[in-house]
Parts: sequence; structure tokens; C-alpha cells
Amino acid sequence: RCSRDWSSDVCSSDLRQTLLGLYAQADLRVRTNWTLNIGLRAEMVSQLRDQTGKHVFMPDPLRDTAPQTGEYLLASNPSMPTLSPRVGFRWSPGGRAATVLQAGFGIYYDHILAYTHGGRRATHPSFDVAVLPNFDSSEYFPDALAAAARFASGRARVVLMDYSGSRTPTVYRYTATVQQRLSGGWEAQLAYVGARGNHLLRRYESNQFPAPITRPDGSLFFPDDCAARRQAQLEPSPLCREGAGTLNPAFGSIDFLGTDAQSFFNTFQVTASRRVGQIFSLQASYTLSKSVDDDSGGNGNPQFGPLRTLERGLSDYDIRHRLSRSEEHTSELQSRLHLVCRL
Repeated sequence: RCSRDWSSDVCSSDLRQTLLGLYAQADLRVRTNWTLNIGLRAEMVSQLRDQTGKHVFMPDPLRDTAPQTGEYLLASNPSMPTLSPRVGFRWSPGGRAATVLQAGFGIYYDHILAYTHGGRRATHPSFDVAVLPNFDSSEYFPDALAAAARFASGRARVVLMDYSGSRTPTVYRYTATVQQRLSGGWEAQLAYVGARGNHLLRRYESNQFPAPITRPDGSLFFPDDCAARRQAQLEPSPLCREGAGTLNPAFGSIDFLGTDAQSFFNTFQVTASRRVGQIFSLQASYTLSKSVDDDSGGNGNPQFGPLRTLERGLSDYDIRHRLSRSEEHTSELQSRLHLVCRL
């Protein structure tokens, strides 16, 4: 069956792509109290191809006057090569099981697959959407289609992905844990988990503004069109520019998807647990974390798209403090497990 994307009316089965992944892992017991874990994953992803020929790209979005159609990201395949090493260890100092130290590091890739292209096929020249900022609709209202038909060819919206600079989204993850057995049947654990994301997907408008002026204090000023202001009987600003308009006047909007965003995540967790007899256990944990990124929601409406760090701040899903407590009754859990197994 072929389900169609509501935004582009193109069958999802029209997309072609192949992913091949190979993984090797080994657990090495270096000593009786020291175990080393190593692994390596290699993945290869083919170019994303659209059998309907609706892939759109522009090698130079600021100067090209028309989009081209053809293979997606033909300039370079960002998935080649992607080698993901993982390494970790488990160590009991002095051979005592009462204290256990664990740590690990790994590189993880989120390849650019068909999902990134699902909503990016409804674009010029296959689908025309007119984008006319500050448009005077009095001549056409309420017939918006007539206005769009007149201006779409010259001021169309185009949806693109970075053709030559796209990279595979990458996350570096690192962990460290100390477990300690205490008196009275208690066990304590102190853990740290960190992650750094590079080349993450970020969507933004890259055309609906004039080239900014950097003022002495480092702030940006977007100049107005001197002639347009005078024609509207308004006073131009001191930094106005003749003909100031969109960066690429051939298009009304350029919806751009790049891979330059970053994320930073750090968390500390303290856990205490105790088993009471053979059937009852208690556990309590406190987590302190912080998550920062350049684009959590991907809504494509930043202050100034080309300067991504303007949007850097706490993630939408940042939770600073979390306290949890749990109680488990082993006999009840076993009874439920047996019931599930019978069903």
C-alpha cells in the first residue's frame, strides 16, 4: 500500500535508500576484578533518491536564481564513513565486590534518512507557494489564490537542505558510576552521564531579511530600503540602504535545513537502595541535570537563522531537579509475572 504525504502528495514508497550496519563487541576479563568492554559499529547509508524526481537543491542559495532537481545531497554523502567506537570498564578495587567502579564512552550517529525529506518535497517548482512579506492585498482580497498566482513565479517559497555542508548528526556520550555496599543492607550509587551533540538538524528561514550591518557594539541592524520608506512617506533610518530586501531576490522564502546545531547535557544522580528480607526493597534517587541546545523544537523561527548561537539556551525538556522513590514487593511482582506468563 502507498500512503501519501499530505504536504507533498508523493508516495513514501517513492523514496529509495539503503542502510548497512556492522557491529562487533567483546568483553575482556583482564583480571578477576577488572573487565574491559570494547565495541565498534560501522554504518553506511546510500544517497536518498526520490523516484518521482522531486528532490530540490541549490548549491548556492544566495546567488542561484532557480532550484535544481536531482539526487539528494549529491555533492557529498555525509554518512561516509561513520565508525562508532564504544569502550567501557568495570573494576572492583582490591577485588572487593563491595565497591564497583564503571565508566564508558561511545560515539553514536543519527543518519540523515528519509524522514528528513518527508516534509521537504512540497516546494517550488513542483508546488508553488507565494511568500510576499508586507503585501498589500487590497487589490485581490478576498481572492488570495489570484494574488498567489500572479506573484508565485517570481517570489516562490523553496524548501532546501544544505547541499554541500550537511554532516551526519553525532552524539558523544560518556558515563561514570561508583557503587558502594554499605552496612545495614544499604547500597549507594553515584552516577554521572554526559552527552555532547554536534551537527544536529536545525531548520530556519534564510532569506526574508536584508544583509545585516554589524554595529560597533557587536549588535546587528537590518537596514530598511531608503526609497521604499520615502515612497511610503516615512522617514528612512540613518543606516538605510537603497534596494535593501531579501538576500536572494529570486525567492520570497528559503526554508533551510542545516546540520550545524549543538547540544550539551550533564546529569548527576545519587541513589540509595535497601532490600528488607527476601520480598521487599526500597529505593530513592535524586537527579540534578542541565540540558542546553541551539534548537529544541525545530520550529524554524529563530531570531536570526544564520547565527545559531543566538538561540542557545535551556532545552525545552530541561528538568533541573528530580526526586523519586519506589517500593517493590517481590512476591507481588512474581505473582504478576506468573499471571502474565500464563496469559
